[in-house]
Amino acid sequence: MEAIFDQLKGRENQVRILLNKADTVKPQELMKVQGTLLWNLSPELSTSEAPTVFVGSFWSRPYVPGSPTTLLNAQEEAFLEDLDDALDSRVATKVALARRHAVRVRNHAKMVDCYLTTYYNHKSFFSNKKKVADDIIDNPQNYHIYEGLSTLTNVSRYDLPDPDIYREFFKLHPLFDFKPLASTCSYFKGCPLDKLDIVIAYDLPELVGKYHKLLENRPIVGRK
Repeated sequence: MEAIFDQLKGRENQVRILLNKADTVKPQELMKVQGTLLWNLSPELSTSEAPTVFVGSFWSRPYVPGSPTTLLNAQEEAFLEDLDDALDSRVATKVALARRHAVRVRNHAKMVDCYLTTYYNHKSFFSNKKKVADDIIDNPQNYHIYEGLSTLTNVSRYDLPDPDIYREFFKLHPLFDFKPLASTCSYFKGCPLDKLDIVIAYDLPELVGKYHKLLENRPIVGRK
């Protein structure tokens, strides 16, 4: 159990606990089971909010006589609604993940291009290109690379990786081997990065909005 919750750290709000065949347990005992369960789980949780617990009897047999049928029916209905909401939110979650990845790709492309622009601005005909590149990579603060990128673009400084990460990156991929972002643009097709900005700012949020409208307009099927 400890290993499972360790893997779920940061996602405790997504945890659902289902106590099945609750009709076979007396109401008084059921309350004790829930209390004991939450007490034993509390040390494993990194949040003060208790996980959601559902009690029910999810099989085809009738409830055991004397069981709290009103409570069990209400809990089963709540569980099915929660499951339905979780399935509906999958699309929005995947779109959000895609948008987050797109933002990282855009920021990385602009960051590399900023390094590259700085390199071309300080490289002369007689200079050693590796020494110029290494000095920029090792001392980006001297060239105001991060500040310049935040000023000229819509990229926040806090969304950018630390300079140490780019030092390692440029060890594997030499700075002077990259081409400027402007070279990827054409008169008829435009710039790929501009298209990515449009996707991030408009297309993906609109996709989520359309999906939510689709959910609102779908027919409601009553549960038996």
